[in-house]
Amino acid sequence: MICVTICDFGYDACCHALKRVEKYLGTDPDIVAEIRLDLCGLTEDETQMLFVKSRIPLIATFRRRSHNLFLPAMLGGAAYVDIDGIASDDKITDIIHRITNPRTKKILSYQNYQKTPSLKELTAYYRNGVKHGADMIKIVTTAESVEDSERVLSLYRLRREGELESDIPLVAYTMGYAGSYSGIEACACGAPLLYCSPDSKTRLYPGMPALNEIENLLTHQIKGDIHIPGSKDMTQKAILASMLSVERSTIYGFSSCKDTDAALSLARRRAKSVELHDGVLSISGGGLHTGSHLKKKNEHRSAIPGMFLKGSMSQSVDDTNFVGESGLLARMCFPIVAQIGHQVTITGEGHLLDRTMYSCQDALEKFGASCVLTAEGTLPAIVNGPLEGGTVTISGRDGTQLISGLLMSLPLSRKDSTLRVENPTNLPYLLTTINVLGHFGISLSYGMEDDVLVFKIPGKQKYSANDIYIEGDWSSAANFVVAAAIFGELRLHNLSPVSSQADREIIEIVKKTGAEALWDDNNTLTVRRGHLNSFTFDVSHNPDLFPILSVLAAFCEGTSTITGLDHIQYRDSRRIETMCQALKKMGVDIRPSQDRVDINGICLSRRRISGTLLHGGEYITSGDHRVAMALKIAGTGAGGKVSIDDMDCVSKSYPSFKDTLHDITR
Repeated sequence: MICVTICDFGYDACCHALKRVEKYLGTDPDIVAEIRLDLCGLTEDETQMLFVKSRIPLIATFRRRSHNLFLPAMLGGAAYVDIDGIASDDKITDIIHRITNPRTKKILSYQNYQKTPSLKELTAYYRNGVKHGADMIKIVTTAESVEDSERVLSLYRLRREGELESDIPLVAYTMGYAGSYSGIEACACGAPLLYCSPDSKTRLYPGMPALNEIENLLTHQIKGDIHIPGSKDMTQKAILASMLSVERSTIYGFSSCKDTDAALSLARRRAKSVELHDGVLSISGGGLHTGSHLKKKNEHRSAIPGMFLKGSMSQSVDDTNFVGESGLLARMCFPIVAQIGHQVTITGEGHLLDRTMYSCQDALEKFGASCVLTAEGTLPAIVNGPLEGGTVTISGRDGTQLISGLLMSLPLSRKDSTLRVENPTNLPYLLTTINVLGHFGISLSYGMEDDVLVFKIPGKQKYSANDIYIEGDWSSAANFVVAAAIFGELRLHNLSPVSSQADREIIEIVKKTGAEALWDDNNTLTVRRGHLNSFTFDVSHNPDLFPILSVLAAFCEGTSTITGLDHIQYRDSRRIETMCQALKKMGVDIRPSQDRVDINGICLSRRRISGTLLHGGEYITSGDHRVAMALKIAGTGAGGKVSIDDMDCVSKSYPSFKDTLHDITR
């Protein structure tokens, strides 16, 4: 609620100020006003009359020289009584006992006009208010620095985490220009009252917001409901598993984007039949002719041509598998199509043709297949299998995409396999793969041996057709989780609170920074803006979160650190460099180093009040869909228009992103 502080001198001046506040009832029916009885110079009769005539709830604020006005304010119907918490315990108890109306709420106030005390003293104020049975506790100090304001605002975190051992409502902020943003941030933390002056000429203290300024400062820029599309990662894996099954499988919750469409196109080529209607995908698998690869290997292998330049293909290759621009689909396909048992081509388009295929060639050769890439180690590729099985050690530094493909293909090999992964990263993505495999009847075991992740994979297995529901995509949802945490409030549908997806971690991150994230009984996630503080997070297992976490950090007070970046550099684009250059251009203090990025953030309210909103302008994405979405979210907190050079790239994962953001932006 907005609380307008009236401290005009004299009855007529107070009545005039109150009438101006009452005009806001049409747009804000919950508005209240505080009458500073210690400053207004009212008589007892005038006090009672002012409270009787008011059309809005009034707070009667008493200090030493106004205790004689207590009874007239009570008789006039004061909705709240503001009691000086610095008074002696006996005096506080005496005033509380004189409140006879059970509907009158007690506010115990602690104010310091000289400084901001230590956190220990601030928490002692709150606990004293609890001891006296206050209905609300108000702590207001004078800030000489942002650090002073942050110390006061930290009370909300302590209360939220149970450190204050009470949930009595708290109004805590600072006076002075250094604390001018703190009242707005306190509101975001759940403060029941936001104090302001009737106008800019009657501010009670420096930095106090005026009533006509509040609307812009409190406006939620983001608000609404969003249905999150299905998981791109899970969808592609489910399509491949259905394709490898012989019977009919049904995939519910299919969401179309370039990457899932590429997997669907591959299934149309290799499966017996594919039908799609209203998000329900039915696939009758062809099994990749898996029976044929159990013949002697030499009967299948065609001659492999020598190294070729990018874009140049041997005329003898006629089994071409197109993977679009999906790095996941491409790398999973290497070992999967190798199991066909004859020479197969893998190719794609766009930026994928510039991306190195990591250790695909080495892994396939270790399992007895062959793989030829371009001179630059990129697509197109010629693969000839099958995979023989056995024990192989590979590095996990380059991510899990190839490993997922091996886990999906090795169960089809003649021999049992042991896959040893050194320096594993992005582990939650492997859990999604394992869950999908289990759903389609494939068994394997895994565990850590020292620092090596070891998979035991029985051979000669068959995929069993099954039905599967695709849960919402947490990587896509992360953009809107962060948008709500910074700019407003959103209700997100189609997400699983127990998902194995790596990027579900975004919920814990924003909660630690100070935002609110709650699930209801229908598994709808509500995220609300809060006062955001700096964080530290290792993205080794969550590389897709880096762009949007960088935006989050820009709006968190203090220095945030994002680590684990060494293996992201060439994922989808030069993601780190592109994102850092864009945020620097936007005016964010961001400092990248070899394996980490440090970002000095400023919370939204302080940016608005101090004129340090992000800069508008034209920004480059390097064709990276995650960067494009993150920069568009960042643009919500910019002082000018943010233009993205290639917003069409978001169709790779979230074609409706632009429309969705438009619909929830106020």
